[in-house]
Amino acid sequence: MINLFIITVIYSIAHGLIMFNDGVFWDGWILYNQSPETIFNLIDQRDGQILRYLMNLPWLINHGITIIRIIIFISFYISTILFYYILKFIKEINDFSRVIIVLLFALFPVNPGRLCIAIGMYGLCYCLYFIGFSLLAMNMNKNKYYIRILSLLTFFLSFNLTTIFVFYLIPLLFIYYINNDGNFSFRKFMYKIIFKYFDFFLLPFITFFIQLIYFKPSGIWNGLYPISLKGIILSPINFIGAFSSSFILPLSNSFNEISYLFLSSLIIYFVFKKRRFNSIKYSWVLLGFGIFAFFISVLPYFVIGRSGFGFGTEWQSRDQLLIPLGASFILFFGLRLILSEFTIRESLQKLMFSFLIGAFTISNCFNYLEFQRDSFKQLSLIANFKNNSIIKNNSSFLFDDQTYALNAIDRWYRFYEYSGLMKLAFGDDNRFGENYKAFINFGGNNTIQDYANATTVPYYNLSNYKLVSPQYKVTIKEGTYKPSLLGTLRTLIYKWTNTIKFESRIGNIVTFEFQKL
Repeated sequence: MINLFIITVIYSIAHGLIMFNDGVFWDGWILYNQSPETIFNLIDQRDGQILRYLMNLPWLINHGITIIRIIIFISFYISTILFYYILKFIKEINDFSRVIIVLLFALFPVNPGRLCIAIGMYGLCYCLYFIGFSLLAMNMNKNKYYIRILSLLTFFLSFNLTTIFVFYLIPLLFIYYINNDGNFSFRKFMYKIIFKYFDFFLLPFITFFIQLIYFKPSGIWNGLYPISLKGIILSPINFIGAFSSSFILPLSNSFNEISYLFLSSLIIYFVFKKRRFNSIKYSWVLLGFGIFAFFISVLPYFVIGRSGFGFGTEWQSRDQLLIPLGASFILFFGLRLILSEFTIRESLQKLMFSFLIGAFTISNCFNYLEFQRDSFKQLSLIANFKNNSIIKNNSSFLFDDQTYALNAIDRWYRFYEYSGLMKLAFGDDNRFGENYKAFINFGGNNTIQDYANATTVPYYNLSNYKLVSPQYKVTIKEGTYKPSLLGTLRTLIYKWTNTIKFESRIGNIVTFEFQKL
């Protein structure tokens, strides 16, 4: 019980801020502030899967963004607890090692954009995958027919997220591990999977064909997942790039805040002080499993043409969803092997893992504060839109954002985000806004005609916009209030405790300068 308490407390500190952010980001703007018909039409075009409908109910999208964020928080938490339960079946991993692995899994600083409502379903599918996996483990222990059926059902629902198909290899390996007599044989593996667990073997194939026939993307998502032969051939090279950008880089970035890191690491070290690791006898095998799990977590994206180099940047960070399982094994068993090779004392090994866990905790906290600051910047944009006669009385703008540092994950605002913000400010969708540099690159000859198709559908927030060449270049500059990350936390507190001070800070985050075009 103490282990679960430790995991729960540290997970909540690292990820708890997600539940207080009610901002809208990226593709969330094609769903937010839209009619139910528009939202359902988008889901039908995307693939029409039931979980996507549940996570994108019009009331939730338009009035319950915080509820969606709470669901995401709980989904990843349940996944963490179930991963802890599954690891109990791995006899080579003792109690203390299991706690460290699970914390590395829960906190590994990837997938920072998980809070975007447009991809809220990802967390739910992730959770269902681990529910199915834990039920499979339970069934192998108790051999109950109803548990087996529940496991198959939850796995089936988790396949609403297509990339989980490949990650399903891990439960199949788990089946073989539990039934293994000590000597690996591919023939024995296939025999036990196909004949003893034929239903689990057939499930992904049946689900895949059902989705292929009945749940194909259409409309703006037509051809969403084109198979790339080049991507398949280059997957070993892309793996190196993905490992660099989605393992080495997050690991490196986690040590940016040394002062906070030192304090948090000491606290975690004293929690772990009297615990002991197990032997490193099987560490090479488990490290190899970690590398395999990491590879299959990114492989589906290479198959559809994603590059491994720069993998997971900006909103492609959503592709990092499945990385933590492999990363946790690589980190734990890789470090254990290296530290044991140099006969580093166990107390120092605990200190090193404490530093890692502390660094990841702080990195996640700061990520959510960045998104909170980004959300406050959007509120400031809306407030300044409302009070500006040029924005109110014109309809076509190019935005030169010089407050880029306030944007989370080094992102830039898309045209439907600017249009959505102005729609929210004025209650109509007859204004166009685009990032200045994006317009130059996308438009080529600076023609508004390139955006004509966007005015024919409601979800780009341009339904009543009449094509007009950009009238003003709007330079977004820092206002008198410059929110640091800790200042953002104070502003969040003012949101509930001091409305006047909160609104004053929000209104002064940005200011505008105009140039007639």
